[in-house]
Amino acid sequence: MEQSWPWSDRRCFQLSATPDEGEARLTDEDQQHLTRVLRARVDDRILGLDGRGSAWPLRIAALARDDVRLERDGEPFSEPPPGAPGSRVAELELVVAWPRPQVGEELLDGLVQLGCARVVALVTERSQEWAREWNAARRTRLERAAREACKQARRLWPIELSGPLEFGAWLEDPGFSAERTVALEPRAPASLTEFTRRARAKPGRIVLAVGPEGGWSPDELRAFDARGVELAQLRTFVLRTELAAQAAAAIALH
Repeated sequence: MEQSWPWSDRRCFQLSATPDEGEARLTDEDQQHLTRVLRARVDDRILGLDGRGSAWPLRIAALARDDVRLERDGEPFSEPPPGAPGSRVAELELVVAWPRPQVGEELLDGLVQLGCARVVALVTERSQEWAREWNAARRTRLERAAREACKQARRLWPIELSGPLEFGAWLEDPGFSAERTVALEPRAPASLTEFTRRARAKPGRIVLAVGPEGGWSPDELRAFDARGVELAQLRTFVLRTELAAQAAAAIALH
């Protein structure tokens, strides 16, 4: 796929319905932003993202304060799902000891833009209370941050966000693969670059585990060892959780 895909100069908005489903419609949130904040005009051209791998070129045909009528303005552009050949979203999963709320939103925003497929919010022995319980408002803010990052990055597939998940439950999950998982640890003898080079030689996902402020506990390190999970370092300074997660993702992706 070419680096610059069609309609890249158009502003992106999230669709609640596509032209194939009858009439193209924006989500209520994006419709209000388009009319009340951006003050769009008839004949303006936008790009509608369906959240299922397609981007639709659209033209504003009619406009009212709380209503936008859209017309198709060309053929949609689609890309393969995460991990498939030609997809810009890699089969990369970040399992992160979740930081405080505002930082968590910034972390998620960065991982969306980098092209990670999945993020799991992990609860570790040293996690603070904010990481253990997510209320509806916090989850809504995270989902909104992810959607906004998709539009900004022109990403056609949303990121999968799950959790909070307890450390033990994560290790015991039937889908857990020690062979495909590496945990960041500043004192590890191997580098993350070495691990990702070996892992990417085989098809399948790569899972990067990033611990909390203060690092993994001795019990968690012993659990990694018992499961055969490799430890690796970034070969840099000791980083905060959010920066370590983004740096690790960038190394694995590129």
